Amino acid sequence: MKVLKRDLRGGYALVKTECLDDLWYLSQLVEAGDLVKTRTVRRIKDKDDSVRSSGGERKTITLAVRLDRVEFQPETDMLRLGGIIEEGPEDIVSIGSHHTFNVDTDTTLTIVKDSWSESSVNQLKEAEKSSMKANVLIAVLDRGEATMGLVRQSGVRFNEVNYNVGGKYDESSGKKDSESFYIQVKEALERTDDANNLSAIIIAGPGFEKEKFRRFLEDKSSKILSKVVVDSSSMPGRSGVEEVLKRDNYAKIVDDLSSARDMKLIDKVLQEIGKDSGLAVYGPADVESAVNSGAVDVLLVLDKILMEDRARIDGMIRNVKSMQGKFHVVNSASDAGKSLASLGGMTAILRYKIS
Repeated sequence: MKVLKRDLRGGYALVKTECLDDLWYLSQLVEAGDLVKTRTVRRIKDKDDSVRSSGGERKTITLAVRLDRVEFQPETDMLRLGGIIEEGPEDIVSIGSHHTFNVDTDTTLTIVKDSWSESSVNQLKEAEKSSMKANVLIAVLDRGEATMGLVRQSGVRFNEVNYNVGGKYDESSGKKDSESFYIQVKEALERTDDANNLSAIIIAGPGFEKEKFRRFLEDKSSKILSKVVVDSSSMPGRSGVEEVLKRDNYAKIVDDLSSARDMKLIDKVLQEIGKDSGLAVYGPADVESAVNSGAVDVLLVLDKILMEDRARIDGMIRNVKSMQGKFHVVNSASDAGKSLASLGGMTAILRYKIS
């Protein structure tokens, strides 16, 4: 979960959900009595003070709702937050009426509490640092200039490489300088990958430098080559990085990486089961036993299973986290989710073999 702004003394935090795990964290963070503010779509009533299901103008507005209900919908992978409207445009909504927000994996909302308890503060910090969202770096290349943006929970961290590659009429010198520039960029990217275990490196730019640099990485058999995705941008520098971030293609790349990560985790489980190593268990009974023993490194739970037995699974997740383990909620509609369903809806990768 990305925390965009926080003023806990002032009583609020502005957050953005980014994956299914965040919906679980949010369901633990908000509670009845909290005020939640976000944008929503409402149909405007007609002159007869009625709205047909297929009629009426739809308008995006901001509402503040005092919560009385929090529920996760596994069939839609949404968290539903319901309560009484306290703030909103009175020409469109009735203050005091009931409204439900549908929170998905790309929702920005403000959480307001009368007071943030120590446990609530810790939950917010844990949600921020524990996201399993893919780590992506965007590098925008122009002649002799590379701007790199590491996409973090707290925002984009920028770094730059600049090199004088000579004039365009000095062909021999320019070619040598370009290679020196590429070496510096390659080394900077490899250092960032070593420090952050990147899921993908998006190479973009307004000209041909991105393709030339990709060929350079191929010639050098760079260890980051398998993570490189070539994209485009109309602008160089930080503006180019921000342009790539805002495009639908970036969201698709991240979604594809998340799906690949899920399958990698499931494949790891299947490998350990195939080797009979004792380092993976599956099915509710065996997984719960492993959780209680403190041996779980990663707990994988199908979204539908989470909702079918919410209290029990919540307890297992908290137990795993208390032992410094991780958990991940898997979408049942994905390939990984279908594989997980065949394993009983939950599985765990263990730190050590248990008897």
